[in-house]
Amino acid sequence: MSSFFSSQRLMLVVLLLLGCQQLASSQSRIGVLNFRCGGLQPTFRDYLLGPTGADASDCKALQDAVMAALYADERVQLIAHSEQEAVAAERDLQRDEDFLEGYVVDQWAVQGVEYFLTGYISISGQKINLTFLRAADQRPVIQEELSFNAGLLSKPEDRKALVLTGLQRMLTKLFPAEIPLVKVLSGSKSKARTILIAGGTKQGFRRHQELSVKTMVIENNQGEVRTRAVRIASIVVEEVESEHFSRCVIMSGGREIREALDNGQEVFVEVL
Repeated sequence: MSSFFSSQRLMLVVLLLLGCQQLASSQSRIGVLNFRCGGLQPTFRDYLLGPTGADASDCKALQDAVMAALYADERVQLIAHSEQEAVAAERDLQRDEDFLEGYVVDQWAVQGVEYFLTGYISISGQKINLTFLRAADQRPVIQEELSFNAGLLSKPEDRKALVLTGLQRMLTKLFPAEIPLVKVLSGSKSKARTILIAGGTKQGFRRHQELSVKTMVIENNQGEVRTRAVRIASIVVEEVESEHFSRCVIMSGGREIREALDNGQEVFVEVL
């Protein structure tokens, strides 16, 4: 009997390991390049090879915050790589900047990085720029520019919160997820007015953000059965209640939402 339970436990461990491997393989691999602070807008080479500028401590703090957020995000896999150590080692042997740039990119490629994330902070310009680039060709995929107050009103904590909010918005756009509709909070039997959705600060949601409500429709076209997502309503975030939940007001499509739920259809939310 004990051998039976031992084999059952072993099988459970194997299944859990397989599940973890499948999750890891489905995650997009992200490499974070050195954030830059200073005056001129840096080039891709600057992110790879150059110094980070006069405000290096501020850049490092924001970069660390972003890396911690990516490490905790289940949608991506953060690939750590000490590229500056690699550059320093190669710089003693090879002075060609073009060679160094290619060398560092190759080091990331070996680890299967799909996207680079770069960050640029201009204290004087009161802006923070985050950019996801495709690793294959270093072309920008999505970009976010954020503004903050400078001078005595400028606080590192505010910039950190701003960067993390912008990061979540970018991840939501880059890796759109289907956010389930949890329940109808108010309305009538025929029309929903406010709803609760399973998405909050973790998805970068914010007050007054507009979202789309969709449902899956099954179509039979000459014997070929297919499903497709159809937009049925438009909603606006009224209050972000926590990491995982937000209360939303239905702007249009309240009857369609109620009808879909009554019919047992899958109803979910997408970011516009």
